[in-house]
Amino acid sequence: MLLTFDDRDLALYGAALFAVIGTYIAYFSRRTVLKFHTAFVNAVILLLAVLALVERPEDPASILARTLVTVLVVNSVLAFRAVIQRQLDLANTDSLTGLLNRRGLELRLQRMMNSLDEHRSVALMVVDLDQFKRVNDTYGHAVGDRVLRRTARRLTAVTGTRPCVARTGGEEFTIALPVDDAAAHRIAHEILESIHDPADDVPVTVSVGVALLDGSRWFTASESGDSAGLVHNVLLDADTAMYESKHAGGNRATVYAGE
Repeated sequence: MLLTFDDRDLALYGAALFAVIGTYIAYFSRRTVLKFHTAFVNAVILLLAVLALVERPEDPASILARTLVTVLVVNSVLAFRAVIQRQLDLANTDSLTGLLNRRGLELRLQRMMNSLDEHRSVALMVVDLDQFKRVNDTYGHAVGDRVLRRTARRLTAVTGTRPCVARTGGEEFTIALPVDDAAAHRIAHEILESIHDPADDVPVTVSVGVALLDGSRWFTASESGDSAGLVHNVLLDADTAMYESKHAGGNRATVYAGE
């Protein structure tokens, strides 16, 4: 439609108007849609500028200036989106470890569950450092923070690609992984081995509790509007299993077996 305009300046202004409206709509879609929209809009603006230069070669400075302003207006929306996304990331991230916080975990877990079919499950693991208060009391909080950051790195590494790892308490971490029961057992014990290294300057151990969030239960709860309650209950189960590990002496993993 813009290419049918006799006035190329009007077409450029129209491109800016339509592009900004379209960008706000694309903002709520997938990031790839927004990137495609932006690339397409910039191509249209450049095409309109070239046509204007061909028709009025005696006025290149004015045409280029209007084109530049139009491009800046359109792409400023992307910068605005990047700022908003950065603020959202900060709101969902633990500042000490760089992991997700509890709110970030809830959002990531919801996306994870919605992407699975009802025949798969997600293992929720609560990982708590054993006797961490002694670390702070003996070595100071600066060393305690370093131990927390080290633990965060090792948890991220041992849980594989694109894990959902969050710091949900002072020395408590929560992990969500789409795995079956056998794999949950294996990864829980790999976590124990990865965290405890006698060669560390401050060796620590962890207690792990595991509970499975069944895909079919999730979709049933989602349909009834009680998915948040289901997640809360399964996390309580994992927490219960973690305390069983702790009461048994720590440095062990327990899978919730039900009441």
